[in-house]
Amino acid sequence: MIRLLYTLLICHIFLLLACGQGERYETSSVFVTIDDFTHQFEPNSKHQVPVVITARGEKGWEGEVRLMVKKGEEVLYQTQQEVVVDKESEQRIELEIQLPEAEGNYEIVAEITGHHGKAVKNRRLIEVHKPLI
Repeated sequence: MIRLLYTLLICHIFLLLACGQGERYETSSVFVTIDDFTHQFEPNSKHQVPVVITARGEKGWEGEVRLMVKKGEEVLYQTQQEVVVDKESEQRIELEIQLPEAEGNYEIVAEITGHHGKAVKNRRLIEVHKPLI
């Protein structure tokens, strides 16, 4: 059962990377993923974002998970939470974000620092606009 879950997780990560929505900045045994999440939001709204941190190999992981709302390189909102993940396991958390008042395209970025001190990130492009109705 664990082998099946591990295989599914690896396939999920490769799919995200292939679609250009996931981005790893190091070859790492720790991964961060923004879990199933909608891509359209109303301006000036708050949302809970599910984030999964997965540790593989001989080491667990502990540190800060950062979640940001960005427009280009500008960070418009950031929140963080300390997390501990045992080796060969994963931890799911939810972090609240505040979206901007201005309509447009933005990016949600989850980021951790991997075992080698380099950033491990996962990105989602989102749209912020008023409802059409």
